[in-house]
Amino acid sequence: MSLTKSKIKLLFNNLYNNIHFIVFGIVLLAISYKNVYLIILLLIYLIILFIKNKPIFIYTLIILLLIISVFMIKEINYNIIKEDIIVGKVVKVEKINESLYKHKIKTNNRYYLVNIENEYSVGSILKLKGKLDSFDVHYPSGFDYNNYLHYQNIKGVILLEECSFLKKGFSLHYFNYLINNYIDNSFDESIAPYLKTLIIGNSDSLDTTNINKIGISHLFVVSGLHVNIIILIIGKILSLFKLKNQTSNIITFIFSTIYVVIVGFMISIIRVWISLLLKLIVKNKLTKVDIISLNIIIVLIINPYYIYNYSFILSYLIAFFMLIYEDILKLKNRFLNRIINMFILTFIIQLLTLPITITMNPDFNLVSCIINPFFIYFVTYLFLPLSFITLIFKFIWPIYSYIVIVFEYLVDFFSNFEFLIVSLGNINVYFKIVYYLIFYFVLYHIYNKKYLSILIFLIIMFIWYYKGLFNLTNKIYFLDLPVGEATLIVSKNNHEVILIDSGEITKNHDMTNILKHLGIKKIDYLIISHSDTDHIGGAFDIVKYIKVKNIVFNKYDVNSKTNYFHSFGKVIYLKSNDIIKEENFMIKVLSPNKDYHNVNDNSLVFILNVFNISILFTGDISLKIEEEILKNYSNINVDFYKVAHHGSSTSSSIKFISNIKFKYAVIMSGYYNTFGFPKNEIVNRFKKEKLLTTKEFNTIQINVKKNKYKLILFKK
Repeated sequence: MSLTKSKIKLLFNNLYNNIHFIVFGIVLLAISYKNVYLIILLLIYLIILFIKNKPIFIYTLIILLLIISVFMIKEINYNIIKEDIIVGKVVKVEKINESLYKHKIKTNNRYYLVNIENEYSVGSILKLKGKLDSFDVHYPSGFDYNNYLHYQNIKGVILLEECSFLKKGFSLHYFNYLINNYIDNSFDESIAPYLKTLIIGNSDSLDTTNINKIGISHLFVVSGLHVNIIILIIGKILSLFKLKNQTSNIITFIFSTIYVVIVGFMISIIRVWISLLLKLIVKNKLTKVDIISLNIIIVLIINPYYIYNYSFILSYLIAFFMLIYEDILKLKNRFLNRIINMFILTFIIQLLTLPITITMNPDFNLVSCIINPFFIYFVTYLFLPLSFITLIFKFIWPIYSYIVIVFEYLVDFFSNFEFLIVSLGNINVYFKIVYYLIFYFVLYHIYNKKYLSILIFLIIMFIWYYKGLFNLTNKIYFLDLPVGEATLIVSKNNHEVILIDSGEITKNHDMTNILKHLGIKKIDYLIISHSDTDHIGGAFDIVKYIKVKNIVFNKYDVNSKTNYFHSFGKVIYLKSNDIIKEENFMIKVLSPNKDYHNVNDNSLVFILNVFNISILFTGDISLKIEEEILKNYSNINVDFYKVAHHGSSTSSSIKFISNIKFKYAVIMSGYYNTFGFPKNEIVNRFKKEKLLTTKEFNTIQINVKKNKYKLILFKK
C-alpha cells in the first residue's frame, strides 16, 4: 500500500507544473496533421523534451499515441461506407421556418443532419432514406463546410427521400429540447431568442449580425461565466446550512453536472465541469495551469476531433492564457484600476484570439476594444443573471424586455461605427505560429517593463494588414460564387486589381470577403458587364468597404443601379471600339455598338490583355449579339474565352464557338443557380479538354510567372 502511495506521489511530483508541456506537444501534433514541415517541428520538440525531462517526454509520448489511436478509430468509424437507409435517434431540433425543421440524428457513434417538414421531438427513433449532400470550398478562403461537419463528427447532410417514425426513445439532450420549447411557448418572440442563447446556448433564432459586427459575440456563448453564476447562487444557499466545504463542493458539482446536461454537453461548460471534478479529486496537489492542462488532455482523449473545434480552441485558449498571466492581469481593488485593467485585458484577449476569429470573419472592429468592457459588465451583472431569474419567475418578463430593448439600441448604435473596421484576412499556419511566438515574446517583455518589443508586434500586424504586398504571383480567378459570376485579376504585390462583375449580393458578403481575405485594399477597375443583379449585386457591398478608383459600365446601362456608384469612384461608360490602356493591361471593347433595349444584349463584350494572356469576356449576350460580333470582328484569337450567360442555351452558338480561337473556355454558373446552368447542350459543344466549368472545378485560378501560366483547380 505504501509502495502504491509512493508511486502516486512520484507521479504528482513529475507532473507538478509540467503538464502544460504535454499540451504543447498535443498542439504541435494537431497543427502538423497532413503537414510534413510541422511534423519535423514536433519531432524536434520531442527530442528537446527527451533531453530536458525524460519522465515528461514518456508521458507526452504515451498521451500522443493514445490520442492518435482514438483519432484513427474515429476516422475509421466516420469513413464507413455511406448508408442509403439510416435508423437513428433525434438529439437536436432547430426550426428553420414554419414548414421546415433541421434534425440532428445520432447513429453508430456519428451524426447526420436532415431537414424534415414535420418536427420530431428529441429522443424519437427515425428511419431515413436519402443520399448525402456534398459541400466544397468554392473560392479562396471559403468556408470548408465538409471539414466543419467532419470534426463535429457529423457524417453529412441527408437529401431526404423518405422518413418514417419508428418509436419514442430517450436522450439526455431531451432536457435542452424541453427548456427550449418552454421558452418558445412561454415568452414573447422578442425576448425568447436571448433567453435561449444565454441560458441553454441555443442561438439559432437570435439575429447576431450586429453583435458579431461590434465584436461581442463571445458574451453570447454559454461559458464558465454561467457556471460561476450558478455556483455563486448555490454557494450562497448552502452557506445558510453551514455545511462542510467538501459536502458543499460535492453538491455544487452535482448541480453543475445537471447544467452540463441542460446545455446539451457544450464544450465550454464541459471544460468548467471537468475542472471542478479535478479539484475534488486532486485537491491542492496540482497547480491551476496543471488542472486546465489535464482538462485538455482528458477531453482530447475522449474526442480528439475537439482540437479542430473553434469553440474548444477559443474556450481553452482564453482560460489557459488567463491562468498563465494571472500575475500580469491581476486586478487591483480600486474601482478605477479595475476598469483600466478590464480594458487592457479585453484588448489583449482580442489580440490573442485574432488568428482564430479572423478565419470566420476577416474584419476586426476597433470599437469593440472600447465597448467590450462595458458590455462585459452589462451581460455579467445584469443581462445574464436576469435571464436566469426571468426563466424562473416569468412575471418579471416586462423588465427583461426593457433590458433587451436597451441592449439592442446600444448594439445598433455602435454597429454604425463602420469606419473603425479593419480588414485583415486569413493567414496560414506558419504565420499563426510566428504571430503567437511574437505575442508571447512581447507579453513577457512588457511584464519585465521592456516596452520596445511592442514595435516588433506592430511590425507583424503591419505585415498582416498589408499581406497583399507580399503576393509574389500574378493571379486570375474565375470565381465560383453562390449566384452569378465574377473574375478577379490581381497583379503581384496587389499593385493592380481588376474585378469584372461581382456576383449577387449575399448575406455572407461572399465577394467582399474574398477581397478582404486576399488582402485587397483597393480596386483599380471594377467592370460591370450589365446591371443584372447576379453581375452588379456584389458591387453595392464592395464599394462600402473597399476603395474603387474606376467603375466601368456599358454606355447603354444608365439607370438607378448604375447611378448609385457615382459617389464611390470615377464612372466610365464604354461602347464598341473603345479602349482602356494602362501600363500593364489593355481592354478593347467589341460590343455594344448601339442600344439593344435588352439588358443582357447590352452587356460589355471585350478582350482583356493582361500578364501576356488574352481573355474574351461576353457578359450575358444572346445568339443575336454573337452573330453581330462575328460580322464586325473576323479574327478573334484569345487564350481564355468566358462563355456567355453562365452556359445558357440562349448563347454560345456552334458558329460562334467554331469561329473564335481559344485555348480554354470557362463557364461560371453559380453553385446555387436554379436554372440548371450550364446546360448540357452547351457543354457538349466544347471539347472536354478545352472546357473549364465552376460546376466541375469550383474556382478556376491561373497563376502567371515570367509569362507562363499554371492552372489551379479548387476541385480536382
